[in-house]
Amino acid sequence: MRDNLDDIPGIIHKIQAAGHVVIQPYYDKKFGPLRREAVADVVPDGVPLTFIHNLLFKGLMPDAINARSADLSLMLGLTSRVLVRGYLDDVPDAKILRRFLDQDGIAIANKWDNSLNNLRTREVEVDIPMVDEIEALSTQTRLFHTFNHPNNVLIAGYAEKIVLKVLGRKVDIRPSDFDDDLIGEGHWPVLPAVAKEMRLPYSSTDFGVMTGSGVDIIETEEMVLGYIERLKKDRVEIPDEVKKLIKIDADRSEKAAPRPTKGKPHRRMPTADKNDRKTTADPETGQTAAIGSVELSFSDLQRVAIGLRMAGLIEGNNDEPDHAEDLRKTRRLIRILRARGFNLVKV
Repeated sequence: MRDNLDDIPGIIHKIQAAGHVVIQPYYDKKFGPLRREAVADVVPDGVPLTFIHNLLFKGLMPDAINARSADLSLMLGLTSRVLVRGYLDDVPDAKILRRFLDQDGIAIANKWDNSLNNLRTREVEVDIPMVDEIEALSTQTRLFHTFNHPNNVLIAGYAEKIVLKVLGRKVDIRPSDFDDDLIGEGHWPVLPAVAKEMRLPYSSTDFGVMTGSGVDIIETEEMVLGYIERLKKDRVEIPDEVKKLIKIDADRSEKAAPRPTKGKPHRRMPTADKNDRKTTADPETGQTAAIGSVELSFSDLQRVAIGLRMAGLIEGNNDEPDHAEDLRKTRRLIRILRARGFNLVKV
């Protein structure tokens, strides 16, 4: 059941009438009582509460980003870093198309790894994991229409795990069991440049665009050139958030990160010199951290935030399992901060 998240009272009514609540963790304040740390108070006593993934993987479409405006949208509220950069730089249309096909300026392997790492970081707050399957299966078959729209192959696989967790029995669910594609509102191409870099056995050079009669297949050349023509004709303004992402890509010399060991995200190690201060930036937001001799990636910061809550140093629900790795890293961070004069108190 896909509910309208604008109707929060209606969703709460359904939650309170349920025998088992299965929900994605929401963190934005706009979700109010449905937020991860608050939703347990809505669920009736004795009713099981299970958190599942918001399945999102950017590795197949590393240039795709949220457009942040309807005018800039190429499809389904998304646009391309490469196309927007070419538009901003007034590059000839044919050259922009070539850059898009080549994924020029996109650190493909790095973005693949970063996306898996971020998904694995969020996995500590859900009850049914799926990252290892996404990592393994994405090298064999396509699992996403766009980076936040899983296809029926992935949905069926995850549904089996949910049923096993909730009902305690194994049920065979196949993609063909669904009458249609559950989130098949269109698709972004997995370009040959991405397939070559990641050694994928599949690729595509077309977009799927939803129309009144269904999903129309449009070749990349037609889609891209038509899009650039519209941007130039309408003199579309680029939102500051999008410009920031484009600038981060241009400023950073993104080298492919070491591929993580299967099942484990790539982790940066502490520097040897205790006086050495290092910083690292998340490629999507530019957020950095420099804390004594410990170099923290953006994924590390997300994990530390979870650990801080579990340690009782920031507000939140402390009912999560004892994630020893999170707590060890957090306690080390706490010691460093206190040594540098930060006054940390329990709330």
